[in-house]
Amino acid sequence: MGEIYHNSVICLECGEKLISRHRHDFQQCSCSNETFVDGGLGFVYIRYGGKDLDKIQQFLISSEDKFEWQRFYFERGTYGKDGDKPLHYIKLKDMDNEHLELLKDTHEIYKREIKYREKNGS
Repeated sequence: MGEIYHNSVICLECGEKLISRHRHDFQQCSCSNETFVDGGLGFVYIRYGGKDLDKIQQFLISSEDKFEWQRFYFERGTYGKDGDKPLHYIKLKDMDNEHLELLKDTHEIYKREIKYREKNGS
């Protein structure tokens, strides 16, 4: 399946989207179905569930999916340029070019985004 970039579920009973971003990031909706997702981006521990599995839609994006999907769902947590902001997540497609240049040697996906932008003029 490749490397996982996004792990989420949608509770079809209440409509809530739940995202698990790291291994012990257990997220659960508050409706009667008690839909949950856990395990973040690691293959070993991914799990989801609820009272009625027919009311759950799982959504995984991996390195084997189309790059257009990867860049829309791959996120990086940040505290802002100066590190003084609350934690928030920014999608790969929304990162500025300067940020990508700083990160390009930490993960192959940043290099692929730079090449994608060069090719597509964005």
